[in-house]
Formats: sequence, C-alpha cells, structure tokens
Amino acid sequence: YHVQNLLWVALAPLFHDLESEGYSMKVGFTQPRAVLVIPSLKLMIEAKFARATDSLKEIQRQLAQDAAMYFPHGGQCERMIAFVWDDASRTEEHATLIQGLEKLDHVAGVVVVSRPAKMKQQPGAASTAENGAEDT
Repeated sequence: YHVQNLLWVALAPLFHDLESEGYSMKVGFTQPRAVLVIPSLKLMIEAKFARATDSLKEIQRQLAQDAAMYFPHGGQCERMIAFVWDDASRTEEHATLIQGLEKLDHVAGVVVVSRPAKMKQQPGAASTAENGAEDT
C-alpha cells in the first residue's frame, strides 16, 4: 500500500474528487477495483508494485487484464493510467513495458518509477511477497 499512499498524497490536493479503491461496473462474476479513481476526469489509476521476483512481462499481463475488465459499456471511467513501482530498477526493460501498455485501448499513460539505487530493500520483503501481500 506504500505506492497507493504515495499517489494519494501527490494527487489528493489536486483532485478533490479523488477516490481510493473505486469499484468498476460488475462484469459477469468479477467487479474490478482500481487503486484510485478521479470521477471528474473519468480516469482510474492502477498501481502495481513490481518486486524483484516479479517479471515485468507478468506486470504487463496483469495491467492488460485490468484494462480489459475496467471499461465495460456504461462504466463510469473511460481511461486508465498505469503506475508501476519497479523495486528491482530494471530500467532497460521500462521502454518495452511502456510501449506495450500504451498500445492497449483505454490506457491514457504509463508511469514507471524505479526504486532509488541507494534505497535499501526492507529485510523480509521477499517473504511478504510469498505470503500473498497486496500488489500495491
């Protein structure tokens, strides 16, 4: 939730209608939930925390699946911004991730931020990932 909190702190002063964890229209068995929603812009922001053990290809797949499910006919939002925190600082792969996601319908933009090189990873971070911690 650190990435979600970071986004909230940055965006809340700018967008007074910012909502946390907004649900999209139900699609069959699924009712997708976006990390942040700005109703006045008809925009949702989906954040992913890419751990060192996660491939960016898998993160792209997850975001593509999110983009497909968030925009049923008659839904409140029309576009999505993908925000990825890359905890492994794989900057050589960022352009491919961004280009792939920007080709998807409804994706208005992609932001990829690398963990600063001098920022140490928390001890036990891998075990948290293995225990099924939330992506954001």
